[in-house]
Amino acid sequence: MNNPKPPHTTARRTLLRSFVSVFALSSAALTASLTAQTATVTVDASSVIRDVPAGLMGSNTGTTKGAKFWQSLSPAYRADVMTARMGMVRITAYPEDTSNPANSITLADLDNRVAQVINAGGTPLFIQAINNIGRTYSDSRDAIVHAAYMDLTGSPYPAGSTATTATRIATNMAYLVNRYKSPPFNLTQQVWEVGNEPDLENVNYRVQDTAEYIEDFQAIHNQLTTLGLRANVTLCGPVVSWDYGFGGYRDTIMNDFLTACASQVDIVTRHTYANIYSWESTTDTAYALLNASFETAHFNSAQSGSRGEGKLLATMAAKGVPLTVGTGVTEMNLFQNPGGPNYRHTITQGLWFLLSDHYSLYNPRSRLTTGFKFDTYNDQLAYYKPDKSRSYPYWATYVHGALTGDQILARTSSDTHLVVTASKDDSFLYVQVLNRHNTNSYTTSVSVTNAPPVTAPTLYTLSASATPDTGVSTAYGTSFSHTFAPMTASVFRFPRTDAPVPPVTPAAPSAVHLDTGFDTAPAGLQIYSVGFTPVIASSRLQLTSTTPAYSQAAVILNGQPLPAAVNRAQARFGFKVMHPNAEGFVFGAYSASPGAVGNAGQALGYQGQANRLWGVKVDNNPDQIGVVAGVADDLVEGWATQPIAAYSGLDMYAVIDYEGAEGTVRARVYQGTNDTGALWADVTNRVGNPASLPAGTVFGFTGATSNYTQTTYIESLRITTASTVATPGTPFMLQTWTAAPWSAVSGTTAFSGAFSPDGIPVTIAFSAPKTGVNVTVPTAPVFTGAAASFFGIEGTGFGVGNTGLGRFDRGECFTLQATHAFALQEINWHECNGDEQVNIQWTRNGVAQQSVISIPSGGAIRNVVLSGIEVDANTPVVITNVSSTTANLTGRLRVISIKSALLN
Repeated sequence: MNNPKPPHTTARRTLLRSFVSVFALSSAALTASLTAQTATVTVDASSVIRDVPAGLMGSNTGTTKGAKFWQSLSPAYRADVMTARMGMVRITAYPEDTSNPANSITLADLDNRVAQVINAGGTPLFIQAINNIGRTYSDSRDAIVHAAYMDLTGSPYPAGSTATTATRIATNMAYLVNRYKSPPFNLTQQVWEVGNEPDLENVNYRVQDTAEYIEDFQAIHNQLTTLGLRANVTLCGPVVSWDYGFGGYRDTIMNDFLTACASQVDIVTRHTYANIYSWESTTDTAYALLNASFETAHFNSAQSGSRGEGKLLATMAAKGVPLTVGTGVTEMNLFQNPGGPNYRHTITQGLWFLLSDHYSLYNPRSRLTTGFKFDTYNDQLAYYKPDKSRSYPYWATYVHGALTGDQILARTSSDTHLVVTASKDDSFLYVQVLNRHNTNSYTTSVSVTNAPPVTAPTLYTLSASATPDTGVSTAYGTSFSHTFAPMTASVFRFPRTDAPVPPVTPAAPSAVHLDTGFDTAPAGLQIYSVGFTPVIASSRLQLTSTTPAYSQAAVILNGQPLPAAVNRAQARFGFKVMHPNAEGFVFGAYSASPGAVGNAGQALGYQGQANRLWGVKVDNNPDQIGVVAGVADDLVEGWATQPIAAYSGLDMYAVIDYEGAEGTVRARVYQGTNDTGALWADVTNRVGNPASLPAGTVFGFTGATSNYTQTTYIESLRITTASTVATPGTPFMLQTWTAAPWSAVSGTTAFSGAFSPDGIPVTIAFSAPKTGVNVTVPTAPVFTGAAASFFGIEGTGFGVGNTGLGRFDRGECFTLQATHAFALQEINWHECNGDEQVNIQWTRNGVAQQSVISIPSGGAIRNVVLSGIEVDANTPVVITNVSSTTANLTGRLRVISIKSALLN
């Protein structure tokens, strides 16, 4: 992820000498005419070349726990990711290989990073570390990474373990794949690279030989296959540091890898940093960089030669690599040209990125391109200038994301200097023309045939003086003449008149649940505090104060629980924070009163509380708004975060929208006493939110201070609700398993019964009993290594894996599924000791959900009432015993009966 070492010129001069003359530019091209030229461009809007892969024109982000692109106000990295509609975001996984291991991310940091990428509209491209010990290039940094590799339970390997490094790497990645495949992330399709630049010693880990890299890659492939996870992963390698065809160790790794892993790799990846070397027979100019064949070879698959995309594809074909295997460039950019002036980091850089994108879009094998690097402004490879304004790589990414459609169209150009990229989606038709000549303009006839119904296009331009975020209206039809200036990229965006109608945003919930100006304390108010005790005075709630330091408080509106489940809610409140030095506050939703305040300091009194569903934090360390899922670390890191300007002493107003059917919590913050003021923040979390707020849900505020203290006032609160939650019908019991309609017998692997509650026919089936589920982490059971089993049935209930006995022990699971949507309301358990836990996973409105239920003490038979478990038709409810290893009789339980109701 650092700047790769340029090729050694002496070693490669001999290699390339034979083809330099073939690719030499004519002196006529280099001394281009100053007169205007003419050309013709055509587009066939009915001829689709390919769909645009999500992995093209992404970017790399920074490493270490401090690299949080979502926390930067200037540059506004997170907002720019969303504005540019960036698809793929390349990130390091855990454990992270960095130059300073003390700053490496934790597993919780990676969770946060993954959620932030998803909430910014991107897809993570993970990098799995491959550091080894005891090899030629191993050092203390490698030993730290090696010691952190996790087994399939997510635990570090114990001292003295004889597991090979390849095995450790494979289980580490398999654990992470399963972690992010499961709720709350639900990334059922993931993209992973194995290592990073394994040919270099000065960046990340350098393998001792090609056999070491191949062993690691194949171990990962085999481990994922064994666990049933291989179909969930697009597996990429060997991630060498330079383009193919330069010779040396990089090409050796690539060649040996293709020979050994042809049937195991999904995308063959490398890095490309364009350069014109002093020993090549051309001058180092912008024209050469954008037009010379030995430079366009990096991406142009149609170009044969001794290096680049065409050479790599030819080698892949010769080695029998399947045509389904793609190619990828996961780092790319331009270094500054030596000797100055630095022409490369001008419009040349933007056009180079767009030219690379053009060749990738028209190459059906190209599936990944990610530039290096996005979230920085003080590096020669940065996407931002030193003054923090957007630079050319960003604008090229913007053109790809915001001004390119989903389908690539056939096109022609009569002049090679005009590079045409045509595309369309449901709303627009796009024609992009890039003039890569350094002095010539081209008056061009543009013709679009077989176009969908469109109106006149808007013209967007990227040039040395124009950026493509604003456009100019034109009166053009689908045939027109236009003059394209030198060194520009022009995009004509035609609106389609047959575009689908945008969805109507539903009105805010209108049923008032609570409306208080804090003139008096709302009924049932609960206050939990350490240090300062919150007070209601002067028509506001004072949550924190300047004294004493290190205080924390929770104010829970326990007197206003939701009377029924809802899947829509809106909260509005005013707030003012005086001298905000540390730390902040949270507005939260709880399935029931947490009964206590959480932890101090940056935990904001929120982390450590029970029954959290979601929260919205207003923080000043740094200044930001964050939407927090039910999982909260000791910093209460939002899973969707937006930085804001300093707000000390200002009247501020928050609007929070919960949409259970969409699985979202959105927070908006305005300056002023209502939502008519300036919008400061608008951020949405799409990860880990419940499909509904159950009956009994309560709301509240928490806050905390440190040695630098603040005063927090909440000045009003209004909560409204609405619901499209289906109404449960008449409850009915599932029980007496050995009798009709079940007639279940021990040893069966499935049983079912038909019912007609309220006259609605439904079939309910139990199936997929398994043993050996890894339940080390109760909230993330690992099913991939579990073994198929059978049901054990006895007169008082059923379990798994014990003939004639209904025993449901730790690490066992089964599924329940119905042909009609239903609510799971109660489970009656036998053999309870009060130390058991059960994980329940289900799907509602297409969103995967889960809950961990603790079995209460008080007797061997316990009826556990469930809330909020509403299940889509024909989707499984997976019930897993996740009790602790210290639980009595390995957490043994037995299912006596289940109460459910169809959703109408």
